Amino acid sequence: MTDATLIPSTEGSYGTVDDGLRRDPAAPVRPSLRRAVREDVGQARDYARQRAIAARQAVVEDPLRSAFTALGIGVIIGMMLRR
Repeated sequence: MTDATLIPSTEGSYGTVDDGLRRDPAAPVRPSLRRAVREDVGQARDYARQRAIAARQAVVEDPLRSAFTALGIGVIIGMMLRR
């Protein structure tokens, strides 16, 4: 048998010790960590797709500027790696 020690739960009524362990239905429900990580990864994926589309569009609109920008970034990275 289980211990059925009575404790006051509300005025005029009593519950058992086990009743206090039940989840409060009025408490806010927090999403699980796995679900939160999935949502964040999904948002990051959407952001990356949007940025990739914007980059492709910039290259199509002004290919010469994009080529010189990439060349400049490559030179800077090469100089940094050489040190």
